[in-house]
Amino acid sequence: YKAVDNYVGGVNMTNNLGLWHLNDNDTSDTSGNGNKGTATGTTITAGKIGKARQFSGSGEFVNSGAFTSVDGASGVTGEAWIYPTTTSPTNQEIFVKGTNALLMRVDSGGVLMVCVNNTTCLSTSSGAIVANQWQHIAYSWDTITDTSYIYINGALVTSGQEVTTTIGTGTMYLASWAGSSEYFNGKIDEIKVFDYART
Repeated sequence: YKAVDNYVGGVNMTNNLGLWHLNDNDTSDTSGNGNKGTATGTTITAGKIGKARQFSGSGEFVNSGAFTSVDGASGVTGEAWIYPTTTSPTNQEIFVKGTNALLMRVDSGGVLMVCVNNTTCLSTSSGAIVANQWQHIAYSWDTITDTSYIYINGALVTSGQEVTTTIGTGTMYLASWAGSSEYFNGKIDEIKVFDYART
């Protein structure tokens, strides 16, 4: 995953639609697009890069508002550092916008799933995500080839055809489905979203 060439301290700082370092009290979006988050019940902890957010797997999440800067995008990349403390529960959301307009989550058995507009979802095999260690995950949707890609720790692990056209609307939640279920258990650091496919 060659996008790391433009990273500063391991975190790409340019051309973001959303960039949540998750290392401050207001869970701000430092992309300049104003997608400031509101945290419910989380704690700040040691992260992969500086500080991160710790989520308990029950009732803790960040509401990042409508995240309109990504609405209508044709092509997208989503990235994060994650440290799940378990891979047993089904549907641990890393982030989800609206009704799967943009989704990344850990499923039971260490499966990483991504979706765009709930039309095409792409999943890894079981065991791709492991508990109690940091992993960099990235999802890239290339509209030129109509192909989606999942990378873990810089390596391509799976790809598939993508049939959607643009990103839909809806509120962006981190570590939960709509702030009401499917809570993430562990640490999340450096969530980034771009409006083009990074490779």
